[in-house]
Amino acid sequence: LTEVNLSHNGLGALGAAAACCRLPDGMRSLNLRDNGLGSEGAQALLGEEAGGGPPSHLSPHLSPHVSPHLSPCAGPSVLGRLVGLECLNIAFNALGAEGATAAAAGLGRLTRLRTLVLE
Repeated sequence: LTEVNLSHNGLGALGAAAACCRLPDGMRSLNLRDNGLGSEGAQALLGEEAGGGPPSHLSPHLSPHVSPHLSPCAGPSVLGRLVGLECLNIAFNALGAEGATAAAAGLGRLTRLRTLVLE
């Protein structure tokens, strides 16, 4: 499995994080368009604390802004382990400034990413 389209499913932050946690490492294309991720979803999927440790959503004591229940898998971020990802569509998810900042910080780990859709 190298491509997954989960667009228009209303997954929300928790559903998207849970679904993406189960994706195989060899993923090349992921479409999460229009799933109501919001800033919390962007942080859960791509975020990482500035200190290089795990994102705050892995510990309820680190950040009051992100639910501690949003990371069903451990690691630097849910999508950070998908280093072969070449195409990511997170358009129409109302990421907001906080979510966009988290996404921008987390995208650095996706070194093969060639296409990013943020409409």
